[in-house]
Amino acid sequence: LRDEAAKRVSSSCCWCTNSWRRWKLARMNRQLDKMEKAAFELDDEVQKQVGDTDSKRRVVFAFVVFSTQLMRNEVLEEYRFSTYPWLRHMMKSCHLFQGYEIQVVPAFDPSNLYWENLDYPKWKRRLRQAITAFATLIVLFVCALLITTAQSSRSQESLAPEYGVWVFDNTAVGSCFNLCSLELFTDAACTDTSRINTIKNIFDVRADGVMNADASWFAGSCKDGGASWASSACTSAGASDWIGVELESPMAVKCMRMAQLPQKPSQALRAYGCKSAPAAGDRGAWDPQLECMGMQEVYPQLFDDETGNSTALRSGRLSVVRDTTCPLDDESSFLSLEVAQEAKVIAVDDATDPTVSCFCKQQLKLRPSFLSPEQLANPVGASPEVEVCRPWAVAVAASTFRLVVGITVVVVLNFLLKALFRYFTEKEMHISQTGKAKSQFLKLFFAQFINTGLIILLVHANIEALPMPEALAQLVSIGEGRFHEPNVEWFEAVGSSIAVTSALQIVTTTMPDVLRSLFMRFCVFRWYARNRVTQDALNSVYVLPDWDLA
Repeated sequence: LRDEAAKRVSSSCCWCTNSWRRWKLARMNRQLDKMEKAAFELDDEVQKQVGDTDSKRRVVFAFVVFSTQLMRNEVLEEYRFSTYPWLRHMMKSCHLFQGYEIQVVPAFDPSNLYWENLDYPKWKRRLRQAITAFATLIVLFVCALLITTAQSSRSQESLAPEYGVWVFDNTAVGSCFNLCSLELFTDAACTDTSRINTIKNIFDVRADGVMNADASWFAGSCKDGGASWASSACTSAGASDWIGVELESPMAVKCMRMAQLPQKPSQALRAYGCKSAPAAGDRGAWDPQLECMGMQEVYPQLFDDETGNSTALRSGRLSVVRDTTCPLDDESSFLSLEVAQEAKVIAVDDATDPTVSCFCKQQLKLRPSFLSPEQLANPVGASPEVEVCRPWAVAVAASTFRLVVGITVVVVLNFLLKALFRYFTEKEMHISQTGKAKSQFLKLFFAQFINTGLIILLVHANIEALPMPEALAQLVSIGEGRFHEPNVEWFEAVGSSIAVTSALQIVTTTMPDVLRSLFMRFCVFRWYARNRVTQDALNSVYVLPDWDLA
């Protein structure tokens, strides 16, 4: 082969063809060297075993063929405990083979065995599996870093905004605020270490300082005869039913707890974040729905006080999360331009403000072309609606681009991991195709479960107390997202990403084999079938590869 290839190279007159053939000859020589080395090693192994008698050779497996299926099942029943190492020592003497304990299991199908791996030592196989498992963990950690890098920028698009004034409005009909305790926290778990104690003023529609602005009223103390506050709605129907808390500095309130007296307790309330408190003379006509950022409505659970020192009703933990609901079916409930403009003025970030976002979505439904690229690119003469929605449109386009990048990274990594894990399982020296496929499936399951779902979920989640070192959490950007729980906005931003990634993963995994089986006979067969005369050569062309179950 070497001489024939060298003659072909020397007979070529074209410099390009000659260079190509020299490179091809060098590659063939390297392959031949590897084949010769492997052949010599096999020959040496065979020569060593030729001189050994059967009594000196190590027994690997013994295959027993029975006359009937019933006899086979009876033997397996007798040796049913032989598969457990701790029970094998208690085998009956009649079950021993020349005084040795044996393990009896159903035989593999001959076509399912890797016969060349049967005599491979078991401890070496276990060692290889441990090494590949450790390598798999390292690969998954590197993939997690890559995916979190692609996804973390999307998770930080809109964190909990900070406001210097927080207003709590009773939205339940037939009730009124009658508070004796109110606690505010900067984390979603209402932990004691995050309680807000820097209170500047507590006010309602009537006056400032309706309660002492100190930590006592905001520490959950609510005993009989203690201080309490009742809104004007408790004595005058239709009056304002809210209480405002002004902080020393703007802070993000993520959780709250309160205690109410049992007289007409509120069963629904809504929090509002405001940039500034209204003047004392303007509070009668002041409406937090128009002047502040609304949060989701929450429903106190009205627990009895567990200490027995108070008749108050505890609300339990109440999450303070932005209200992102946006009606798109009823046009009569669509937001007006004035409301969107006011929301843009008071918003911390007008590109991610839920009111502005809802207004733009509603306008897109009414007029799908009002945010055309021409109008966005030319600010001169643009309509007021376009001016309000321009930052939102740019943010949505950037978010969509990052979504595509994140999905592409996940799909490409899963494809590379599939090839890498196939190489790992080849090195584990399995004795059966079933064991090899099981090992590969297990690795791919954990890899795709972590990459496709778990990492994306944790990156976008806002977790205050992570059960892992803080440095590691910051390295992989886990728990620093903006979602405390799955809501409508979560399904739009995160759930859609997971769904699209899963769909693309299914398509990219199965469709290549389908397309290859459909079009190979028309394209590849005719091209590669020429000059193929032996059975092995024809099989390499016409026999399709095994279906990749992974």
